[in-house]
Amino acid sequence: MRILPVFALPLLALLTAAPALPQPSSDPVLWPEAQRSFFQDGPGLLLTAEQRAEMRSLDEAGRDRFIEAFYKKAQGLREGITQRRRLADSLFASASDVRWQIAFLNGMPAERLVVDCGTAFKPSEVWTFHVGVNARSGKPIEHGVVVFRQGPGEPYRLWLPLDSKRALYTSNMEYWLEQWEELRGYISGARFDLQVCEEAAKKIDRATGVPGLTGAHSSGAGFTIKPIDNGYYLATPKDLAAWAVAAAATKAPPVPNPLEVSDFELHFPELQGQRMRVRALLQVPTKGLQTVDDNGKTVYALNIQGIVEENGKPFEELRVRYRLPVPQNNEPLVLAVDRSLRLEKPFLLRLVVKDETSGAEVRLARGFLVPSVATPETIAANGPNGAAAAAANTGVLVPLTVQKGKDSLILMPPPVDVVIGLWRAEALVSGDRIKKVTFLVDGTLQLTRTAPPFSAEVRLARFPTEQTVRAEGYDEKSQLVAADEVVVNRRGGGSSAVKCSPAPS
Repeated sequence: MRILPVFALPLLALLTAAPALPQPSSDPVLWPEAQRSFFQDGPGLLLTAEQRAEMRSLDEAGRDRFIEAFYKKAQGLREGITQRRRLADSLFASASDVRWQIAFLNGMPAERLVVDCGTAFKPSEVWTFHVGVNARSGKPIEHGVVVFRQGPGEPYRLWLPLDSKRALYTSNMEYWLEQWEELRGYISGARFDLQVCEEAAKKIDRATGVPGLTGAHSSGAGFTIKPIDNGYYLATPKDLAAWAVAAAATKAPPVPNPLEVSDFELHFPELQGQRMRVRALLQVPTKGLQTVDDNGKTVYALNIQGIVEENGKPFEELRVRYRLPVPQNNEPLVLAVDRSLRLEKPFLLRLVVKDETSGAEVRLARGFLVPSVATPETIAANGPNGAAAAAANTGVLVPLTVQKGKDSLILMPPPVDVVIGLWRAEALVSGDRIKKVTFLVDGTLQLTRTAPPFSAEVRLARFPTEQTVRAEGYDEKSQLVAADEVVVNRRGGGSSAVKCSPAPS
């Protein structure tokens, strides 16, 4: 047993009783939004590992100084970051998406192939960049990059040699290709993946440097088996000034008309078992909004598309559509979005609020820590947000008419402005009359669902093309009950939803 000297006891007591000094928050999600956005939504990708560690060690004032000093490192850096953010935002909903990050760091590829061959490949994309010009032929030198999703709900990731080519194939195709390679001398004909989706298989072969599953028996096919490491497409630029010049020259979509949100609050009103109901409350002034006719009623048509992220990865997606009556005395519209989240966990909520009529939109983000104790909402009759909050839309995934049980069908708009290849269309059906939903693209029937959930992967053009996706709900006698349409890749940007009147009962 060790005995401390007498003179050390008062010092030990003092150190034990002294309160711990406040430490800078190491979780960027809980930083002020401007600092969090800098670190997680683009500019942070331009920092070295040492710079990122330094920024995380600073307090709030120190982080502000760090950001200001960073912008002075290269001329045109702010403009370049703005252009690349606008480009990436037009393609993907979240900066945590690896595809967003690749677009931000490298710009738009010369070609983006969405692999829609579910027989052979998991959800994948091949991005082709032009990295130079061949001195002899004068043709561009192409370099392919593969991103893929390991399974449902998983985020996209950049393919690297460590993943092996197997990670890109479905389990059935992986087995078939194993048999093809083992029995190559006894099987005639092309590889099975080349038979079912030749274009995608060839592009993935060249982008990965591995023909087929492992590259076995590839002699004479024009391949050298050397897996290509494309990790540098996510690496910090070595020359920040050169990156800034290239980024500032990026051709990005035009900025959409801004939608004003005068207030954005987070509430934690109720415990739900081991989770907390988290409510995002947004005030949208009606000035500048345009009304539409909805079954003879004048309403505002808005939608919210959002993502809840945890640990830098998508945790849950949400799509909410609103049909709100015109308020009295020009009061603002109040939109509420509720989610149930785990206690004492940090989350990031990203929202895109759109006026479906004018196309105006605003992007919002807020990091927060879910408390373990609820704070019931108190609504004062004359207090700020009082009357408006009392009339807030509850933020469920259907408009008020659907909540009341009316037979209706709502086709949810896509979460991003540009949709190509396969898109999962989701129809929200209410009431008891609709028994079957058909999905059409530009008037051509693609799929039919006879049981909920009424969703289907529809095949769109491989390049951004304005197309109309329509969902039609029928009763058991094949009589049309209700229909809804969404125009995707609308010229001028965005998607528009067209509400179709239901057939009479």
